[in-house]
Amino acid sequence: MNKSGTELLILTLTLALVQMPGLAASEHTYKDEARAIAEPDSKKSILQAVAAIKKQTEEGHTKARDDGMTRAGHVLKQCNQITHHIRLQREDDISTLGFRAVRASAFYQEQEAEIRYQAMVRENAVRQNARLEAARHVRLAAERAQALESAAANLESQLLEGPKRSGVRLTALGTNLYVRNYVSYVEPPVELVATPMVATTGRYRNKVAGKTTTSVRGKILVPSPAR
Repeated sequence: MNKSGTELLILTLTLALVQMPGLAASEHTYKDEARAIAEPDSKKSILQAVAAIKKQTEEGHTKARDDGMTRAGHVLKQCNQITHHIRLQREDDISTLGFRAVRASAFYQEQEAEIRYQAMVRENAVRQNARLEAARHVRLAAERAQALESAAANLESQLLEGPKRSGVRLTALGTNLYVRNYVSYVEPPVELVATPMVATTGRYRNKVAGKTTTSVRGKILVPSPAR
């Protein structure tokens, strides 16, 4: 292949790489991200971030509530299984007391009453503990939901109020309920504009305001020419 053919092939490959959609899209994305970090957030990007945070808060609230109810239901299910086992054990203990001929005796009746009483005590204790445990799961779920709402309100206020004097600001790009994207923030310097002054007899006059200031009095000393 001659030199001109090689140059033509290189040019063709270069154009193909530049026109690749994936490469162009990724380059565009990086530029957008860099621009979004360097520039203040637009009102549109802030509103989009706030809307996404609210949506995640609602989803997290629902998930926390469902999780709490699921755990509470599991505890109550285990409670029913345990109490059922207690009742079966109670009947087995009663059946071992004696034959039907002796069941009318006072001793048999006292033993049966004691077995039923002890079984009732155990069953009530299991049910009470299960109710407390189920209520704890529901309460923890409500606390998690409240924590999500508090975090969402804090993020929304930071996005809407703008940067603070801490040197960093929360940017809308990449920020959601679970991810905070902070960037360094430097307040723009205040431009100091000097007001021109002209000399008058014994005082200065402000050209802009047209008023006389008494901060300096006397004549302007003109340096003598060098000898």
